[in-house]
Amino acid sequence: WQLFNLNFSFPPRCVVTISEEMLQRDQTTFKLTRKVLEQGIQLPAKVEPLGFIPDTLAFLVGTVSRKRVPIYPVLDITLQKGFINTGIPHVEPDSVDIMGNRNILEHVDFWKTEPITLEDLYKPASITARLSDSLGNIVQLSRSVVSVYLDVQQIAEMTFNNVPVELLSAPANNNILLQPSTISLTVRGGINQISILNQNDIKVYVDYADIVQNTTGILTPRVTLPADISVLNMGPPRIRYVRRFSPAP
Repeated sequence: WQLFNLNFSFPPRCVVTISEEMLQRDQTTFKLTRKVLEQGIQLPAKVEPLGFIPDTLAFLVGTVSRKRVPIYPVLDITLQKGFINTGIPHVEPDSVDIMGNRNILEHVDFWKTEPITLEDLYKPASITARLSDSLGNIVQLSRSVVSVYLDVQQIAEMTFNNVPVELLSAPANNNILLQPSTISLTVRGGINQISILNQNDIKVYVDYADIVQNTTGILTPRVTLPADISVLNMGPPRIRYVRRFSPAP
């Protein structure tokens, strides 16, 4: 009956306290011998241990550290035709506290979620994702789940005409003439982003340093757009530059 109660009501425990004196300086592995295990075993009265399997245990020891790292979602997403995923996935919270051996944490710069698979998306989605437990026995996490938000929008396009081409970083007396001085630009993005886009959000330019290094007289303008907006078509795709010479006095 004592063994019956031990098995179902009072499972045995082995408690070992490792003092600083027992650990050598810079020691990383500590062995618990049979003698130490016998001293730490906790059993009811009149029950005694006859053996241990294994009779020696080895533990990796070191300084416990804590750090906060960003969370990277692992996504496999397909969208319905005519839709686009705008921006990067938003994770809430976007980071997690991890705790473990300091030497191990030094090599951990981010933490991944478990793989997320979504098919035929056509609208924004919010998913609950579990954090990966690849180091579950070594590193402790402050949380196990996060929310991942995807901003899926219908694709839209818009054309802007007569967008001025600027000349940047040019000296005051550069005498450079751009031909043509304006272009048309067709852009693509999510319908919500395109609906609030205006010409002031678009910058088309040629850098004077590119002209100095160029010998053909033809350059492709550079375009700066808000995030997640892309250029679909630019007309003309290239422009000429001409150096104007002042008449001799």
